Amino acid sequence: MPPKAFEELIGKLLISLGFDEDTVEVTGRSGDGGIDVIGIMDIEGFTRLDVAVQVKRVKANIPAEKITALRGSLLPHQRGIFVTTSEFTKQATQEASASGKAPISLIGGSQLLALFFEHQIGVSSKEHIVYELNYNDLPEIPASTAPVISAQSHKVIREVSVAYPLSIFARYKGNHIEADLLETGQVQLYGELYNSVSSAGMAVTDWKSCNGWRFWFFINPSDGKEYILDVLRMSTSI
Repeated sequence: MPPKAFEELIGKLLISLGFDEDTVEVTGRSGDGGIDVIGIMDIEGFTRLDVAVQVKRVKANIPAEKITALRGSLLPHQRGIFVTTSEFTKQATQEASASGKAPISLIGGSQLLALFFEHQIGVSSKEHIVYELNYNDLPEIPASTAPVISAQSHKVIREVSVAYPLSIFARYKGNHIEADLLETGQVQLYGELYNSVSSAGMAVTDWKSCNGWRFWFFINPSDGKEYILDVLRMSTSI
C-alpha cells in the first residue's frame, strides 16, 4: 500500500462515521507521538467533537507508552483516537482509560476490519453462486437379486429376486400409494417419471428430504412377503 494510503482510508472512515468532510485531513506528521489524521464532527449544533488520530500498521500489540505519547501530542480541545492493525496490550488499555487523564479511544485490528466492512471502506464484495448436489434426485440402480441376512446368525436366510418394472407401494397418512420402479432406478408415479426413489418419495410427502429406499415397499413374488425396498439396495439384516 502506498505511503499515507492507509491513513487516507482512516480519513474516509471518519467521514463515513459522520465527521465533516471539509475538516478531515491527513496531516503527514510523523514520530511516536505524531498525529496522522484530524477531523471534526458537529453533533447537531450542540457540540463539536475534535479528534486527532494516530495510525499504526504494525504486527506487535501497542504498548502503554504509545498511548501516553499520543496523549501528550493532543491540543487542549482534542480527543485522541489510536487506530492499529494489531491490538493493544492490557497496560495500554488501562492507560487509555486511566482516571484523571484525557481518555484515548482505542480501535484494534478486529474492530477496524469490522468498520471497514460495515462502511465499505477499502473493501470490495463479489457474489458467488454455490451449487449443491441434490442426492435425492440422483438415480441409483437397484439390484435384481439380493440376499437377506439374519442379524443373529449373520447368514443368508433367503434371497429376494425381482423383475423390472417392479410394483412398489407406500403407506402415507392413511393412503396407499402405488408406483413402478424401473431398472434404471427411476420411478413412474402419478404419470410422472422421477429420477430416484427418494425424489418420488418427496413428491408424495412434500418433504424436503426423503430416504426413498426406506419409504417404499414391494411384494417378493417368490414368497409373497412384503419387503422394504432397501433390501434391493444393499444386504439387509432382519
